[in-house]
Amino acid sequence: MGIIPNAPPPSEPTPREFDLFHLALGRFVHAFAEVETTLQGLVGETARTSKEMTRELFGNLTVNSAIDMLNRARRAQQRPECARLTRALDQLRDIARVRNRVLHQGARVFAGGSSQTLQGFARGRPTPFDVSPDRLWEMTQDLNTIRKALVAEVFEINLFPADDFAGVARGANAAWRYTPSA
Repeated sequence: MGIIPNAPPPSEPTPREFDLFHLALGRFVHAFAEVETTLQGLVGETARTSKEMTRELFGNLTVNSAIDMLNRARRAQQRPECARLTRALDQLRDIARVRNRVLHQGARVFAGGSSQTLQGFARGRPTPFDVSPDRLWEMTQDLNTIRKALVAEVFEINLFPADDFAGVARGANAAWRYTPSA
């Protein structure tokens, strides 16, 4: 029986399809971990804590909690809203939802290279969610853009001259590749 009740069983992926999915998944998880670490560092920089204090206070925050903490610290300092940062954090929340589904519910690779994870239940039936290698690649590229936006914010907090991070700031404004499904 397939993942979805009453659906025909899916055919097994080829070894190449299986490997391509797991390669894309590994790259995605790695990029996500780098963004999490960068976000935690940004929260610490914004809160003006030492590296040791940042690690202790913010090291185990979920992405959503870290974003909320960052926004509270920015408000407390009366920092103006940064469109680049808001844009990056909104996209990160969308990608974090996918990451959580994949890591907590697993994913299944099918023949033809498609992959799905269960998105919960709609009307008592599991709802599939696409996590194909192409979708994982899109999110990985977006995570690289998000990381640049976070790094640009760290540079601005530390008052580095704009010329020192112009390339990072440009990269932080790249177009999104991943669009969340409805």
